[in-house]
Parts: sequence; C-alpha cells; structure tokens
Amino acid sequence: VLGSLLARFISSRNPQDTALLERLWGVNSSLVVQGMVDMYRAPGGGGAIPRLFDIALELGVLLQVLGSKQDRALVLDLAVYAGQKKALPFANWASKAVADGGESFAAAAVAILQERLAEGDAAGNTIPVEYGKALLQSLEGGNLQPAT
Repeated sequence: VLGSLLARFISSRNPQDTALLERLWGVNSSLVVQGMVDMYRAPGGGGAIPRLFDIALELGVLLQVLGSKQDRALVLDLAVYAGQKKALPFANWASKAVADGGESFAAAAVAILQERLAEGDAAGNTIPVEYGKALLQSLEGGNLQPAT
C-alpha cells in the first residue's frame, strides 16, 4: 500500500505532493529513493527518468540520489540525464562515483555499459557514446578498492 501511495506522490506534479515528499525525505530518505527505484523498475519505467530528475531537483537531493546504492542502473540513467541537462558535470561525477563505489560500482557500471552501449537494454534504454566514454575513462583511471 505504501509503495503505491509513494508512486502516486512521485509521479504527481501537484506542489502539495512535492511538499509531502520533501517532508518524507527529511524523515526517511531511503524510502523516497526506494519509491523512485520502484517507479523506474515498473514496466515502461525507463521513461520515468525526467520526472525522477525533476523530483530530485525540486527536493534539492540530486547528489544524494546519485549516491544511492539501491539501483545502479537508475543512478547511471539519472546521472546521464542530469549531464545532458547540464545539471551535472558527468565526467566529474563518474570519477567520484568510481572512487566512492569501488569495485561494486565498477562491476555494475561495466555490466550496464555492456548491455546498453551496443543496442540498449530490453526497454530500449541506451547510453550516449560520449557518456559511456567518460564512464570508461573514469573506470580506467580509478584506483579501485573493494567497496566498504
């Protein structure tokens, strides 16, 4: 029940719903991120990225969401979208994500790149070549340590 209510608030453009999400973020940010993950993973959820980006900006939590480990594909898609919207220097973010996430992030990033650079995933999500290249350069230059 809570998941369906949260999805309603996240997908809504009503300012009152955004205010509720802001209060909920202050109490339990991981619940809001999980709601974003659920919306993203739902059938056709790849199209949710613009709305999830808007929510993260409205709440002022884009970097916190991008630091989440709950769903690396969501994080990478959101970072690419933020880079395309010039809201995030993607190459800098990728370098920091590699440094902070260690081998765990690197393994997830490589798997996502393998799936998406050539033909896209089952939902048709792709990663633009310039973003894939920036991520690969960050992975190559990273001093990877096991994630803690």
